[in-house]
Amino acid sequence: MLPPKRFPFPLQLGTDLCQISRIYRILASDKESRFLRRILTKHERLAIPAVLKSADASATPSEIFKDDDFQALKKRNPLLWKKASFLAGRFAAKEATFKAHPTRNLTWHDITIARKQSAQLKDIEERKKAKEQEEKPKKQDEEQKELEAKEAEPTASTPNGSGPPIAIVRGIHEGIPGQEVLLSISHDGDYATAVCLAFEAEGEGYPSRKLPEQRKESKKCDSPRDTEAEKEKKSAKAAEAAMEAEVSCEEFEEFKAWRAWKARAKE
Repeated sequence: MLPPKRFPFPLQLGTDLCQISRIYRILASDKESRFLRRILTKHERLAIPAVLKSADASATPSEIFKDDDFQALKKRNPLLWKKASFLAGRFAAKEATFKAHPTRNLTWHDITIARKQSAQLKDIEERKKAKEQEEKPKKQDEEQKELEAKEAEPTASTPNGSGPPIAIVRGIHEGIPGQEVLLSISHDGDYATAVCLAFEAEGEGYPSRKLPEQRKESKKCDSPRDTEAEKEKKSAKAAEAAMEAEVSCEEFEEFKAWRAWKARAKE
């Protein structure tokens, strides 16, 4: 039985499931700040919708118990539950992105989840670079204040907008731009789920997608150059093959005898 053909496109899939109540309990504890710094980049933290940033665990009316179901947790602090749902989606999206890049050793901060329609993160980066190039300290201070105000300002292009989510994966080397990959994030009951469709690039640092026979052919092409003697031998064989196809058997035998005599004469 012949082996199946390899999938023909350089694509990878990843999926993940995250329990919202688990994130809710983290946010309701003293571990919230550490958790956010661990899984989100600075710009992702700034892009959290303002209404969710105001969610306060202290507003939870009573103690949280381990056996509380998600409906009970949702009723205790609806705003905190919304924040937990949002972050659970981000958590699942990053985990799915990890799985869609099995050959990369990615970290949480190598992946940025954003909205495709959003130019906010790019705009912030460009303005920061422009600020660093300025020479006058006074002008730098003014731009820094303006930049901070822009970053803190909630806009329609934050992840709470209407555009589809994407993940931007850090380039494999410094100087290589990040790669945009596609995401789908969904919530149902106590769970957030995400699917990532990634592009598996080729080149330095990436695994080869060539088939075994293609790799053998490449290896032949990459072998050291033939010596002059080997080239002459190959040329003679090619000439003999061409002659055999064009002349009669008798004439070809005469030609071979002449070639043999010529070779002995050289010696």
